[in-house]
Amino acid sequence: MKAKERRLTAVQRTKLIENLCDPFPVSLIRWLVVERSTNGGKGKLLAYADARAYTDRLNDVIGAANWSESYSVSTLEGLSRVRNGETIRSGKVFAACTLWIDGLGTRSGTGERWADDPNAMMEADAQALKRACSRFGLGRYLYDLGPCWVPLDRDGRPTVVPELPQWAWPRNDRVSGAPELKVVPISTSSPALLDMGTTRKIQSFRSMVGDAIYAEILRNEAQCDSARGIRTRVRQLQVLRMMQTAAGLIRRVGALSRRLGTRQLMAEMEELNVRSLAEIPNLELLAQLAQHLENIAARRVA
Repeated sequence: MKAKERRLTAVQRTKLIENLCDPFPVSLIRWLVVERSTNGGKGKLLAYADARAYTDRLNDVIGAANWSESYSVSTLEGLSRVRNGETIRSGKVFAACTLWIDGLGTRSGTGERWADDPNAMMEADAQALKRACSRFGLGRYLYDLGPCWVPLDRDGRPTVVPELPQWAWPRNDRVSGAPELKVVPISTSSPALLDMGTTRKIQSFRSMVGDAIYAEILRNEAQCDSARGIRTRVRQLQVLRMMQTAAGLIRRVGALSRRLGTRQLMAEMEELNVRSLAEIPNLELLAQLAQHLENIAARRVA
C-alpha cells in the first residue's frame, strides 16, 4: 500500500516534470522496422527506448520508493494471423498498467501482443508501462520524431539510421545555438546518417590501439564512450580518421622496433614510463614514442 501522496508547489511540480521528461541519452534510442516496401528494399523505422530506460528515469528522478505500477492482463482467443507467409491460429494478450508517481498522481496505459510471440506477456506489459509513462510526458517526445524510410540489408535490418534532432538530445548534451535537425526521409548519401559499417570499422581498432587511446579518441572527437554512441556521420568519419592515424603510429613503432631491436624499444618506453604498447595512455605519448624511434633510426643512418 503506497504512502499518503505529497503535495507539491507549482514550481516543484514543473521542475519534477521537466526532469522526468528530459530526452533519454542518445545511446539508449533504438529503431524498429515496422513496415517494409513491396520489394523489401526499404523499411519504415520508428524510434523507441527499452522499458528499462523508463524505470531507470523514474528511479533517478522520483526515487524507487516514490512510484509504483500495477498490471491487469486479459486474453482473446480464436484469432488468425499471417506469420512467415502462413496463416496460423493465435490470440491476443492485452495488458493494462496503472502507474502512480508521488506528487503527480496516477495514469494508465495499455499494451498488446500476439499470443504466439515467445515473450508476449512481457512485451505487452512493457508497452503498457511506456504508454502510462507517456501520459506524464516521459518518453512522449519519441512520438514526435515520426517514421522515416531507410534501406534494408538482405536480412531486413537497417543499413543506416537517422540522426536525432538536437531537441531530442538530453538538455546537457545540446549544442547552444546549433541549427535544428529534422527527421526526414533519408538516402545513403545523406550526411545525417550513421553507417553501421563505419561503426564496425571503428570498433575493430580497439584491440590494435589499446583501450586507453580508443577511449580517448571517442571522448575527444565524439564526446561519447562507445562507437555506437556516436551521434552523427561527420563525427563517425572524424573518429575513424583518428583511429587510422593511431593505428598507423602503432604500425610505425612496430616497424622501427624490428629495425632497431626490442631492447631499444623497451628503453624508449621506460623513458616515457610506459611498460607496453597496449598500455600507452594517450595518442600524444604514442606520437612521442614514434618520433623518438624515428630520431634514433635517423642518427644510425647518419
